[in-house]
Amino acid sequence: RTTLIFVASLAMLGCLILFIAPSFITHILFGSAYQTATPLILYFGIALGLFSLIQILMIYNLAIEKFNFIYILLAGVILEIITITLFHNTLSEVVKILLGTNIFIFAALITFMALVIFLFYKRKIKKSKRLRPSLINDFKNFFKNKELKNIYISSIGLSMWFGFIFVYMPLYIVESGFDKSFVGVFLFILLIPFLLQYIIGKKSDYIGSKFFIVLGYLILTFFTISTFFTNHINNILLLLVLASFGASFLEGTKEIHFFKVTKKTEEEHYYGIYLTHIEIGLISGKLIPAILLGFLSFKYVFLIIGVIMFLFFIFSLKLKD
Repeated sequence: RTTLIFVASLAMLGCLILFIAPSFITHILFGSAYQTATPLILYFGIALGLFSLIQILMIYNLAIEKFNFIYILLAGVILEIITITLFHNTLSEVVKILLGTNIFIFAALITFMALVIFLFYKRKIKKSKRLRPSLINDFKNFFKNKELKNIYISSIGLSMWFGFIFVYMPLYIVESGFDKSFVGVFLFILLIPFLLQYIIGKKSDYIGSKFFIVLGYLILTFFTISTFFTNHINNILLLLVLASFGASFLEGTKEIHFFKVTKKTEEEHYYGIYLTHIEIGLISGKLIPAILLGFLSFKYVFLIIGVIMFLFFIFSLKLKD
């Protein structure tokens, strides 16, 4: 709950900024060429804010080993691709469909979690009288713990990659001459490897979560950098889909690794702090390419994002088995 409130507050702050100064934000992030998209930026910001909250709910359900939420996500993605296929005459329609499907998924996940929590507390009500230390002390103790700090930093890279892909790839696809409806198709295909998360989570119990984290960043690095060496849009999209397999390895195991290195008595204090890596990664994944695109082409941005993933690969080697 605390994490949801924290991330929701950041998302609301971001949306407020987009509401107050949409033209300024559009110019800073995308340049004057995209000023026509200014009326849509608030809708897009709300959609991405909901996406962040959905990510937290997904992570929570994975952590408590409740996997039925996958059906909700699948239904939402199918709904999105069908509606975008049917209604894609304008970019406004596509953005509003994205917002609508995110609202549907978020509401469905909240309902699902409420049911899970109700059933849990119906079976067993825990009464804890432990005094919670201050949030500042929690932050200090969290980052004093070397392994917690390592998994926190290692997790940022995946959110950064997501931030880049979900914000800039739709622009790149439309710029490359594809119909707007293809954006939904591409994002749907990109998410298919994430259906493997349950299997990967189970395998990590035997192989180790570090193995999948390191392998995930290696795959992300290799295929993202490979896009620099081809000029054909179809090859680039295929390479990014292959890179998403590495992302699915990370998504399925980084939370598992966090809980492995965290004491049971500390989980309540540290989990919310750990999840702030999502917002930091998403912001970085949007801001860094925005700066780079001011003087570089997409081709070089792909290369730089791939190099950053390589740095996270190197850092992930510090994790304990």
